[in-house]
Amino acid sequence: ACEALVKRPNAATRAFCKRRCAAHRCGDYAAVAAAATAALADDAACHLEELGGLSVDIIHGSADPLVPLAVAEAAAERIPGARLTVLDQAGHMPWLETPDAVAALIRRARVRTTAA
Repeated sequence: ACEALVKRPNAATRAFCKRRCAAHRCGDYAAVAAAATAALADDAACHLEELGGLSVDIIHGSADPLVPLAVAEAAAERIPGARLTVLDQAGHMPWLETPDAVAALIRRARVRTTAA
């Protein structure tokens, strides 16, 4: 179930799961999770350097059961100037589990971008 991916399931989690399952035309989140796991092996990592001119903030949940912290750390090291923030109490979907913390990070990034 989608709720197993997050520490504090809520209505937004259920709505996300419903949209995601519909997008993948499947009836359960296990199939979506399998597709997402397969996506980790695609060639996206080869293009990380292209983001060097942008302000990049990587937000990772400390309790993410799908993506190891080492993956986020490696991405942050490969993108020039990237910032990695690890949110306690968040799993795979920090924007649903800790929305206030994610919103604060986005606001700070926006201030940095507009000030530059």
